[in-house]
Amino acid sequence: MRVRKGNQVQWTPATVSMNLGEGDTVQTLADGMARISFPDGALFVVKPNTLIVLEVSADRNDKLASNVEVQVTSGVVDLSTAPGSADSRVKFSNAEARVHQESTAMVANNPQTNTHQITVSKGGASLLRGGEQVELAQY
Repeated sequence: MRVRKGNQVQWTPATVSMNLGEGDTVQTLADGMARISFPDGALFVVKPNTLIVLEVSADRNDKLASNVEVQVTSGVVDLSTAPGSADSRVKFSNAEARVHQESTAMVANNPQTNTHQITVSKGGASLLRGGEQVELAQY
């Protein structure tokens, strides 16, 4: 797994307990996975061959101010949100999922085959695409 911090050009190997911030890009390779935890209790598991960008992240000093927003450029991310947390936003292709508190979901984006998927396994989410919003419930 590797990380490109903010607007830097070079990739660096990721380390355990590495701090990530807004604009950081995380890439897992074929044999790698990553677990990214946020101060509000949200947990993202980044599957192999996945590329994500942290667009907005949490203020470590204020759990209530947490605003998790991640762009899934390609690959698969499993995520869970904690009780009392704000919605976690996951962008993929031309859609945005707002995963509600105490929810678990999987988001997949494959730009090569133009396939995009979200599956909610616990709780709920709102899916926004264009001017439409659809509420998703547990599958």
